[in-house]
Amino acid sequence: MRLGLVVTSGGLSGAPVHLRTLAEAMGPEGCVAVFGTSGEVSEALRRKGFTVHILGGLRSVVSVPKVLSASRRLSAILTAERVDLVHSHSSVAGLCARLSCLASDVPVIHTWHGVPFTAGTKLLTRTASRWTEQLIWSFCPRDGEIFICDADRDLVSSKRGRLGRHAVIYNGVESRPQPFPAGPVTAVMVARVGYQKDHETLLAAFRRSRLPRLVLVGPGTDDRDFVAMGRRWAGERAADVSFAGPRLDPSSVIAEAHFGVLSSRYEGFPLALLECLGLGRPIVASAVGGVPEILERSGHGELVPPGDVDAMRAALDRTAERFHGSTPEARSLLPVEFREETMLARTVAFYDEVLRARVGG
Repeated sequence: MRLGLVVTSGGLSGAPVHLRTLAEAMGPEGCVAVFGTSGEVSEALRRKGFTVHILGGLRSVVSVPKVLSASRRLSAILTAERVDLVHSHSSVAGLCARLSCLASDVPVIHTWHGVPFTAGTKLLTRTASRWTEQLIWSFCPRDGEIFICDADRDLVSSKRGRLGRHAVIYNGVESRPQPFPAGPVTAVMVARVGYQKDHETLLAAFRRSRLPRLVLVGPGTDDRDFVAMGRRWAGERAADVSFAGPRLDPSSVIAEAHFGVLSSRYEGFPLALLECLGLGRPIVASAVGGVPEILERSGHGELVPPGDVDAMRAALDRTAERFHGSTPEARSLLPVEFREETMLARTVAFYDEVLRARVGG
C-alpha cells in the first residue's frame, strides 16, 4: 500500500507532527507527504528522504478559488504518485483531499484534529466551517473518519446529524520518563502563539501565583511583539518567564520542567499534554475539547475552566506545592491508549478496514 498523507500546514503544530509520526512509521517508500505550506515538519521529512510536495497558497481560512486550485494540483500529485489511499489531516486539507479524489477510485480517510465549529472558536469561523462541512458531506462523504477524542466525534455527530465509517483513535506519543530537574519548580507550556492558545490567562495567573518559574515554548513565543505583550501580562513577574521560541522536538524543554500547563480557548486532543505525561510530568490544563478525557484516563493533573485566572493560579500553586521538600520518582504517566504504538496499530487497522470495504463495495 502506498499512502498519500495531506495536511494544511508544514509547521510545528499538532496535525503536521501527527502526520510526521505516521510517515516515519510507513517509511519513505510507503508514503508521500503533501503540505499546503512548507515549514519545519515538511523540511524535516524531506531531509529524511521522504517524497514531499508543497501545494502552496493553502491556508487554514477557506477560500473557494484557492481550495479548487489546490484540489486540482493535489489530484495531479496523487495520480502521479500512484497512491492507494489518501489520509488527510486538518479541515482545509480534508476538503481538498475529498474534492481531488471525486473522479478517482482512491479512498479518502480524514482525521479531525479538533473541530473548527467547536465552542471557543471565532463566530465567523464556527458558522462558516459548520455549513461548509454540511454541504461537502452531502455530495462527497469520506470513506472513513478518525476522531482523536470522543468529544470531537460527539460534536460532529450532533452538528452534522450522522456519521459514516469512523473510529476514535487517540493521538499517541512515546513513553520515556525522565528524572525531575533540580532547581526552582518550573512549569512549561508548549503551544504556538495564536487565538486558540490563551497565554494571557496563564501569564496573569502566573503573576499572582507562587510558582517560581514559567517557560513558554512554541512558534511565536520568541517574537518581539509577543514577548513585549507577555511581559506586560506577567507584570512584576516578567523576569521569571522564559520566552523560548519553537522546538522541532520540545521533549528536552519539557524534561527540564516539573509539570506542563496548557491554557486554551478550545482544543482537540493536544499532543503537548501527552508529551508531558510520557516524560512523567503532571499537567494543568483548560477544560476544553478532549482535554478532560486526557485527565480522566491518566489521573495526573488538574482541569481549570477556560479563561479563569483565579482557577489557573490556584491550580499552578497546588501543583507546584507537590515539589516542595521532595522530588517524586520519575515514571511514565501515559496510559497505554495514548501511546504511539497503540495509535499506529489502530490507524493501520483502520486503513485495512477502509480498503477492504472499498473492494467489497
